[in-house]
This record gives sequence, structure tokens and C-alpha cells, in this order.
Amino acid sequence: MANVRLVGLTKKFDGNTVVDNVDVDIEHGEFIVLVGPSGCGKSTTLRMIAGLEDMTEGKIMISDRTVNLIQPKDRDVAMVFQNYALYPHMNVYKNISISLSMRGVDKTEIDKRVKETAAILGLENLLYRLPKQLSGGQRQRVAMGRAIVRQPAVFLFDEPLSNLDAKLRVQMRTEIKKIHQRVSTTIIYVTHDQTEAMTLADRIVVMNEGKIEQIGAPQDIYDHPKTKFVASFIGSPSMNFVGCEVVKKGHSYFIKLDENVMIPLPKQYHAEKDALLDRDLEFGFRPEHVTEPRSSVDRHKFNVTVDVLEPLGNDTMVYFTLAGRSCCARVSPEYAAEAGRGIELDLDFAKVHLLDGVTNRIVPAYNNA
Repeated sequence: MANVRLVGLTKKFDGNTVVDNVDVDIEHGEFIVLVGPSGCGKSTTLRMIAGLEDMTEGKIMISDRTVNLIQPKDRDVAMVFQNYALYPHMNVYKNISISLSMRGVDKTEIDKRVKETAAILGLENLLYRLPKQLSGGQRQRVAMGRAIVRQPAVFLFDEPLSNLDAKLRVQMRTEIKKIHQRVSTTIIYVTHDQTEAMTLADRIVVMNEGKIEQIGAPQDIYDHPKTKFVASFIGSPSMNFVGCEVVKKGHSYFIKLDENVMIPLPKQYHAEKDALLDRDLEFGFRPEHVTEPRSSVDRHKFNVTVDVLEPLGNDTMVYFTLAGRSCCARVSPEYAAEAGRGIELDLDFAKVHLLDGVTNRIVPAYNNA
């Protein structure tokens, strides 16, 4: 059972903490994605798991075995890097088989494993080509093949798709997902691309400045972020944020964005409504929750002036200013108006978030309130 456990994992460079007390439990066969902006510590974390980077503090366990002092070659992991690192003078067959040859594996077994791996990756007809005769996507598959053929306990991927063009990245995401379904091996995958994280992961680990911000299933993190950073990083376009205050008028409570926009306090916040008064808050909502007018309960209509339109074919992104902040809505192409004109938008306020302006954490909602 190739489970991986990180306990208090910490890395310091010249007194600067780049990975700060990271705790993660990864089950056998899970596809875990470490995601975050450049410099957040995700690649350093991966390299420490591989044994390519010394840790400062903490413990790494693979298959319930502590590997802190074990050499990389003895950790039973295989790593796929951002650059393909293929031997240019060796054909695909030799590039895939090189690690087995160096370990003295029998030639018959090598041939069997290479051909099985090539079949998984669709490389059967490319085994005798040199890397220079391959496309970028084919080279990346060869690099993955070199890892798969070893049959390791854990696969480590360090931004393997970042050198590919947009269309090929989408294609390779699908291929990696298929590979995981076929080999059922534990995968730890690093990326700065939140779309990759959402589409590939069983669980996402969101990192920021060396720390873990949140761990969870992709949809749960998207729907229920715990911090402003997670809410803004996961999702494209990112969540809108507007300064606000909760006010009471008679027996009713409202979220006041400006003098012209007062939104009834969503019922998920009613349980703590009095505690929200006189607090420094921000109002967060995703673009797809602001649309052309629709007939539904729990929606609030308001008027804005269009600043910029971005047609995307099936949708149009409408940028507008609300309470001094630039915001984005996702509307149907037929509804979008030209820049400078006023339109009515419809907000699904059952899907909104309130953030504490001091801690930058999402205010807990109680959907059963």
C-alpha cells in the first residue's frame, strides 16, 4: 500500500522558510495535486518527497516507512520533470528502458515492460524514433513512460505540461487521467495551473507562501473556500470581491455594497446575523453567479454600466464597476450589451460568500439555518 504521509515538513534556505510545517496524508492510489503560485513551496515539497532536496525539519513516510535518510533511488518513487530530460542519442525504446537496464533487469522482462508501457501511452509505433523526431506531447509521454516502466510505489509530477501549448495541455490532461485509471498508483502532481488541479485531482492541496491554505476535493474547494486566497486562486475568472457591511433595517438584514445596492442577507448567514453587524467585511461572488435576469428565488437584480466585454463564444464576460471595484459577470452572448451601456444583472445570492476583512477568512455559512 503506497500511502504517503508528510508530518511537519519544513524547509529553510538561509533563514528563510520556504516550506512551513506541512502536514498531508495521502492514501494509496490517490491523485493529489499541489497547486499555488510561483514560490509557494510546492516544487520544493515534491523534491523533498523524492529525496532530491534535504528537509530542515519533519518526517516523510512512504508505505508506512520513514524515508528521511533514505537515498532517492531507494524510495521507490519515479519523477517526471517539467523538461523532458530525454537522451537525444537514444530512441524511445532505450529512453524508456534505461532505468531498468541500469538496475540489471532481465532483457526479456525489460522488453515486456517497455511494450506494456508503450501500449498504455500509445507509443507502440514510435519506439524506434529519436526524441528530435517527436512532438512535444509525444516527448512528454516518453518521459512518463520512463517513470511508469519502473512500476514505482509513487509517481511524482513536477509541472509536466507547462512547456506544451494550450490545446496539447488539454489533451495531455486527459491522457494523464486515463493513465492513473489504468495503473492505479499514487500520484503527487505539482502545478500552478488551477484548471489542471481541478480536472486531475482527487484532492487538491492549495499552498501559499510555504503553508497549506486548504485541502479538499476540487468541487468542495471551489464551492467552499476557507480563505480569500483560495477563493481568488481557484476559479477562472477569479471570484469578485467588494467591500461591504451588514446593516439592519427594521427586522430585516442586508448586505450593503453601496448606496444603490442592498442585498438581502442570505439565509445561510441568518444564524449569526447579529454578529455580522459593525464588522469589516468583504462580499465575494463568482462570475457565473451573476447573469442575465432569470426567474428564480434567492436572486437579486441590480443595474450596472458595462466597462468591457469579452466574448467567449458560448458565454460573454461582462466587466463592470461595483462599489469602486472591478467585477465580472458571465452572461449569454445574446444578452451582452456594448461597452458604456447600462444593463440589468441578476445575482444568485445563495452562492455568495462573506469574508472577514481582518483575517481574510471566509465567514462560515450555515446552510441549514
